[in-house]
Amino acid sequence: MLLEIGICDDQQEWADKLYKLLHSYLKKKGIDAQILVFTSGEDLLASDWQSLQILFLDVVMDKQDGVQVAAQIRNKNPDISLLFVSAFLDYATMGYQVKANAYLLKNQLECSLDRAMDSVLMERKLNQGVIEISVDGHTVALPLHEITYIESRGRNAVFYGKSEYQTCMRLGDIESILSGKGFLRIHRCYIINLAHCITIKNYEAVLDSNKNLPCSRKEYSNLVRSMLRWKGIHQ
Repeated sequence: MLLEIGICDDQQEWADKLYKLLHSYLKKKGIDAQILVFTSGEDLLASDWQSLQILFLDVVMDKQDGVQVAAQIRNKNPDISLLFVSAFLDYATMGYQVKANAYLLKNQLECSLDRAMDSVLMERKLNQGVIEISVDGHTVALPLHEITYIESRGRNAVFYGKSEYQTCMRLGDIESILSGKGFLRIHRCYIINLAHCITIKNYEAVLDSNKNLPCSRKEYSNLVRSMLRWKGIHQ
């Protein structure tokens, strides 16, 4: 399937630079992709953007800024990978509002773009699979990207996401099955999908479903580092 990537920046020189860097990255990786360039948030929203899988958004633009545009897009397509691009570090925290995958500074694109794309492509690939669980005697193939988190209830486990499923499985067994697929055990009772994790702070995992889950205090530092590595952010 052809990868479709969007670039939205009202400064043509930066849009062109990002296009060239992306083109070089994709050629080096041998990835077939179509790159579409938009010069305003309005042009982007008026287009057939629903086919985009990855979108680079300038934060500061006329009329609608990148965060406003991202909120509208994320609301309709929760699976799109959003990467903010800005000349200013001041707006970095705004990415949490729309679960941005990365925040890239324009003057560091040459050294940060490849790493950010590697992280995004890995996340998208690892969340394309399914886990098969038994629910009321029937086998359900549950897409990984639809799982927000998993909760242990004694010998049972409850999968939360678009729907709620309960199955007779131990959390340790589920953790083994999902190893290396973008899931993180944050507590003896919880496993989260890092693709749905906004951040980990104050000993809690903040999810995009407006749910906060407790983290192990003993493993807290390791959990934060794991989350940052997944997001492609390095301290």
